[in-house]
Amino acid sequence: MSLTRDSTRPNTTVVGKTYENPLGYADGRVRTNPDPFGFQYRGRYYCVATDEQGVRASWSDDMVLWHDAGYVLQTPGRRHFWAPCVTYSEGQFYLYYSSAPADSSDPHDEHLMMASAENPLGPYAHRHTFFDSFSIDPHVVRDDDGHRYMFYSTNDPASADESLIGTSIFVDRLDAFDSLSGSPRPVVCPTLPQEMFEANRFGDGRDWYTVEGATYITRRDRAFMTYSGNAYVRENYFVGYSRAKIDGPIRELDWTKYPNDHEHSPLIARTREVEGTGHNSIVVGPDLVDLWILYHARDAADLLDSRREQRTMRMDPLFVDGGRLDTPAPTSTPGPAPAGPQLADLFTDDAETAPVWKHREGSWTIAEGEARTAEGGTHRLVSAQHVGHYRAQVWLASASAQPTSDSRLGFVAYANGDERIEIALRIAEGVLVVEHAVAGLVTELARVSVQVQDPTAFRLLEVDRGPRFIDIRLDDLSVLSVPYVVGHGVLGRGAVGLAASVDGARFSAFALTEHVDLWGERLAAWVDYYAADAGVDVVLSGNGSEAGLAGAAGALVLVSRDSREGSTTVHDFELSQAQPGRVVFTAYDAGEADRVILEVAAGTARLLQVTPEGATQISEIPDVALSFSVRCAVSGGLLTLRVGGQTVEVPVGPSAFTQRIEIEGGRLCGVEITWSARNNVRKVEQ
Repeated sequence: MSLTRDSTRPNTTVVGKTYENPLGYADGRVRTNPDPFGFQYRGRYYCVATDEQGVRASWSDDMVLWHDAGYVLQTPGRRHFWAPCVTYSEGQFYLYYSSAPADSSDPHDEHLMMASAENPLGPYAHRHTFFDSFSIDPHVVRDDDGHRYMFYSTNDPASADESLIGTSIFVDRLDAFDSLSGSPRPVVCPTLPQEMFEANRFGDGRDWYTVEGATYITRRDRAFMTYSGNAYVRENYFVGYSRAKIDGPIRELDWTKYPNDHEHSPLIARTREVEGTGHNSIVVGPDLVDLWILYHARDAADLLDSRREQRTMRMDPLFVDGGRLDTPAPTSTPGPAPAGPQLADLFTDDAETAPVWKHREGSWTIAEGEARTAEGGTHRLVSAQHVGHYRAQVWLASASAQPTSDSRLGFVAYANGDERIEIALRIAEGVLVVEHAVAGLVTELARVSVQVQDPTAFRLLEVDRGPRFIDIRLDDLSVLSVPYVVGHGVLGRGAVGLAASVDGARFSAFALTEHVDLWGERLAAWVDYYAADAGVDVVLSGNGSEAGLAGAAGALVLVSRDSREGSTTVHDFELSQAQPGRVVFTAYDAGEADRVILEVAAGTARLLQVTPEGATQISEIPDVALSFSVRCAVSGGLLTLRVGGQTVEVPVGPSAFTQRIEIEGGRLCGVEITWSARNNVRKVEQ
């Protein structure tokens, strides 16, 4: 069935195992969706895209199978609706886009605008026009300083080289959703010959250059901005990226292209099968961990025809490799679909039938994508499964427009016996509180003021429970980081849940994946995961840029304390520039005669497999940077390992296995572990 704007989700089937580009639609029709911008709201993915007659939208529950929603914005007298993006706040969706007068054939008549709606699928109504000059490709993000910033592209002079005239990317602060501060700053300008849009564009010898389509993401202490270069109608349209150290507000960051401003090394570029790769957005997958890049491209075999749209929506995984971005895009063959969370409930039916919850307290009504509590009393849902360290999210809202002062709703971050840690949003007071309860004694661990304009609007609560801390985000804003060595010591595995009291509450799209990310000061918890055979030098700096583990007297040797079976690991290494460094990473160790070993030295990675017959080199990967990541996972008897931009698959046994790290002349900078979804109950519509 197809969903209208007022439909609710029916019972559905389990996520598929593969995806293939270009992405398909439930009705079987081939659709284009150029300049795709993806976002997630209440567990569902939405995409808005360029179209001649308006902004088109699609939706998906798994990012693989999409449903066309038609036009969500059309404006009489205007056309060329270009490169939209959406941001959400307090029950309102704000759509930023460009369009031109219907009677104009001049592309420079594209002006940046904003429309709004109460539903992700609209209908959106135009509210504001920002500029009366050429302005395109908006991207709005929220910084941890509380402000929102808009990246956009315009023809204002920005390049330090006067010969490189053209379109550049700027950033400005949004003082309101329809108001910029008026202090734009250029962040990415033309510097490369590959960014030329058109030679001798004006007939006077001047070439025109274009960088456009900014998308901003962060990873630990570093920011990345992808962009598109040259012309979308050219076969060599490409995605590149810039990098910046996070040392201030978004507007103040200093950007440098990868690998530098004068060397071309695209993230996504044409292949024999695919051309015109460009204009992307980046979304976090259903497992709350993996990054996916949405972009458009054309089939190279399809003769370019300016009379019809040929750019189709595609996606591929996006990785952070040391200080670089890495993706296999553009792919043309099937690949593993986005992973689901370990625990999830979309609340499409009664909680009694859902395997997520074991304990129910109070009165709950679960239907139509929501779990609702009655007024009065205390209400809790507690998971059947105990988890350790995790990443979780839930959308929540008050059922009352005027909640009472003692009304609470929130998340049970830990529950085991008579001990509990609870994150409670007190909307009437405008505070978020973290409390620890044990044997009836309640202690407040932390609190922070939060802004709530509409209590009935859904807002996103995100929780990361690490080895000794709980990080909390509310509405895309980091609000608290709480140490939780409390009571009788560091908490172990426990249940999680949802909680509310006094006024009625609404919850939607709960998801959780067991996950831990150790870097910077958080590397202090390395001893929870590894044993060392000698002394370890631990450097923990505030911003993480110098943090790492090294051998106190030479080589560092670490062995995982537990089996890595059923997990995906990412280890970040950095070798010294001053002296020859070497990493020997045993990605799979099931015994002396059953190992897979990666050796990295002098910029080359060699992969060896050890069997009872001896050791065999199965792959050699050149051009591995001094700062690099090793990603590996085992599934179905196959070890998948990615390093230096290449993926290698090695058949292995079904045994439990450990991992071993040996480093000389370098350091281990970070470790990320994601445990697989052993009980994946996430559902999607067919």
